[in-house]
Amino acid sequence: MPTDGIVKTTAMEITRNSKTDVQKAQAIYDWIVDNTFRNPKTRGCGVGDIRFMLESKDLGGKCADLNALYVGLARAAGLPARDVYGIRVAKSELGYKSLGTSSERVTKSQHCRAEVYLTDYGWSRSIPLTSAKSSSKNARQPPAR
Repeated sequence: MPTDGIVKTTAMEITRNSKTDVQKAQAIYDWIVDNTFRNPKTRGCGVGDIRFMLESKDLGGKCADLNALYVGLARAAGLPARDVYGIRVAKSELGYKSLGTSSERVTKSQHCRAEVYLTDYGWSRSIPLTSAKSSSKNARQPPAR
């Protein structure tokens, strides 16, 4: 995953006013929510080509794209971050079909999420895709602490 060039430049711009790791994580999260969108036409989970996304300014995609963008920007800003891949095995507690299993067969329930390491909290989830799906800024789910 690239952390140089346009990724580094973008990360430094996003976090320019942030002093702590929590502030950096939140700034990147907010930028992802404000600037990206879930594209239902993206095949599978997406490919996570963050350099292409930033260069082309095509900031739509699915979980692998949006979470990889968070991870790459976080790493470029000096934060340890990782993608976690898995299969959703339960229905969404919020009622979102795309956030849980859509049927008893979980073969199409692959998902990934971003995690960032925060000094005082350890590994914390940051799920920009969840918020990018919502049209309401009030539905944001900031990095868990």
